[in-house]
Amino acid sequence: TLVPIASEIMKVPYPELIQRQENISEIILAEEKSFISAFHSSDALFKEKFSELFKKPDPERAGKIAFQLYDTYGMPLELTCDWLEKKGINISKEAFDQELLGQKTRSKLQSAMKGDVFGVVALDYNVKETKFLGYKDYSARVKIIKIIKDNLEVKKLSKGEEATIILDKTSFYAEAGGQVGDTGELVKGKNIFEVLDTKKAGKVILHIGKVKAGSFKKGDFVLSKINIERRLSIARNHTATHLLQAALRKVLGVHVQQQGSLVCTDKLRFDFTHFKDIDKPQLERIEEIVNDYIINNYAVDIKQKSLKEAKKSGALAFFGEKYEGMVCVVSINDVSCELCGGTHLNSTGQIGIFKIIQEGSIASGVRRIEAVTGKGVHKIIKEQEDKLKQEIEKKAARIKELEKRRNLQDWDSVSNKMDEIFEKKEFINEISLIAGSWDNLDIALLRKAVDAVKVKTGNAIIALGSNNDGKALLVIGVTADLCQKGIDAARLILEPAKIIGGSGGGRCDFAQAGG
Repeated sequence: TLVPIASEIMKVPYPELIQRQENISEIILAEEKSFISAFHSSDALFKEKFSELFKKPDPERAGKIAFQLYDTYGMPLELTCDWLEKKGINISKEAFDQELLGQKTRSKLQSAMKGDVFGVVALDYNVKETKFLGYKDYSARVKIIKIIKDNLEVKKLSKGEEATIILDKTSFYAEAGGQVGDTGELVKGKNIFEVLDTKKAGKVILHIGKVKAGSFKKGDFVLSKINIERRLSIARNHTATHLLQAALRKVLGVHVQQQGSLVCTDKLRFDFTHFKDIDKPQLERIEEIVNDYIINNYAVDIKQKSLKEAKKSGALAFFGEKYEGMVCVVSINDVSCELCGGTHLNSTGQIGIFKIIQEGSIASGVRRIEAVTGKGVHKIIKEQEDKLKQEIEKKAARIKELEKRRNLQDWDSVSNKMDEIFEKKEFINEISLIAGSWDNLDIALLRKAVDAVKVKTGNAIIALGSNNDGKALLVIGVTADLCQKGIDAARLILEPAKIIGGSGGGRCDFAQAGG
């Protein structure tokens, strides 16, 4: 009710409120409903949580439980206190306040301690800013200006030693904005330092790894070579993240804002603001739109602009990034325009294909999508194919086993009836005619029945049939002695085949027909 009024009052400093008021209203409504639901079930919740205090009152424990209810369900302390007062249970508000203070402290520490605070990243290296060349150059001739081992500066490294190397300039991208750092090698002739991770301390880029061969010392000139294939995989996922945010805003609304991301070699993860579940058709549409952007092969344009100029152009800012005077603006046609210092492709077509593998809620009003691109999609399809193949093989084996059991059961019924048929045989010109029929027998069992009769007798013609859901199956068998006298099962089957509106054929000792 109040959102339109608040939006109107605040429209000068926050003009976007007007166009987003419907989304804001839905978010507030969802929060209201969630609280009302908790409020209506509060009595049962209180009984469950405070049950231990009915027999043994403990004001301090009551205060801690009250905080848990406040922190988990948003239950106001006043409401909890009213309920406890009616039940004659005292509560320590000091204990509640202490828990609240502890939560605030933990939250601040968590915010301040993102990254390797107590590792090499926190040290003061007293060196100039590392010049980053890696947007265009995947390798470069550079100089080692500092070597750090066990948090101390050293002059030299030998084979097998782990350390952090600082260069005057580098092709290696340091972990930032959700994108993982580059890996690769620093090479000096036959001497190799394997870079296992790249991080940043202020404006200094740190190459973390170990000596694979030879040795290195301060002042050496080396060739910095990133793992190009890995970099391109990361760039595919990073560029796709921009397309994903654009698709989310198109399908779900402009209220969608990035709340965090992870861009690595095998997948991308994107956290964003949204206040309700995303249904399957919406998710499929988001995936479809991203793939449309990829197929259209839009150019990815990266330009340096002043922060003021970038904001004026409507560029979106990534969550958690710190921006200075000059910023990197990544534009993809009229699809996306964002401030981002990560590495990207030259065009969207290089992504190949995009596939969402998971979506869900990670916090109130915040959802997460995980997706893969390029070779990652091929790998998932292959895994799904293998899994499907295994399932089909299992089911086929199960069907075969059930068919085998059914055939055994059917053969038991055939065997039981065969004795009766055998006894009722007729004689025509001294030749035995053994005839009978069943329901729902296949041709294999009919053949088996003919062979079973042939073992028991000679000088016989065996004529058997089966009605399979309105379709007729006929078989005729002739014993070997009669075949020698010129009696031919293949010729005999032709007459009854006409009657059932079908055709037949076979050998002189066995023939079959259907119709």
